[in-house]
Amino acid sequence: MMSLLTLDEVKGILGITDLTKDTSITALISNVIELACQTLRTRFQGSISITSSNVSFLSSVKTITDTAIGFQLFLTSMDVYISGSRVNDGFYSINALTSNVMTINEALKDEPEMNTIQIYNVAIPQAVKLTLSKIIAHFLQKDKVGYSALGIGPLHWNYANAGAIPRELISELYQSAGRASIGGV
Repeated sequence: MMSLLTLDEVKGILGITDLTKDTSITALISNVIELACQTLRTRFQGSISITSSNVSFLSSVKTITDTAIGFQLFLTSMDVYISGSRVNDGFYSINALTSNVMTINEALKDEPEMNTIQIYNVAIPQAVKLTLSKIIAHFLQKDKVGYSALGIGPLHWNYANAGAIPRELISELYQSAGRASIGGV
């Protein structure tokens, strides 16, 4: 599980000490992160980045290999985003590293060396984490039996389901990321 925003962080921010909401919170975390990425049009790129056409993916051992540039700048437990692959674009958490092999926690699909791939570290600012936790709290409060009953499934942001989240929270999301709102939100 990626650690961009953890269960413990959300519970700490919201002051939740029991275990009764852990399943619901865990289910909501990846959805609100994707909501933030889509809403803010960002992947929260950090300062470490490589671009290489010598990257391959091996699903059986969850490894990414770069035979050229390597991964010397990355750290174990760092979160990264991959773009430019055929089937492995997305967020991942680093489990182990050597100079040319990155082992990750999440599943991968096999891909040979190919197109130009970009891999960069990601970090969600603390102010954004606070707002995302408030959005999670909104869904926990709004729907006592689980967010799926809201009828929006995964929180793919668009103006059709914008009413599912109060305008104040969307506005706070923009502000916490240091951005002006779009469309008067």
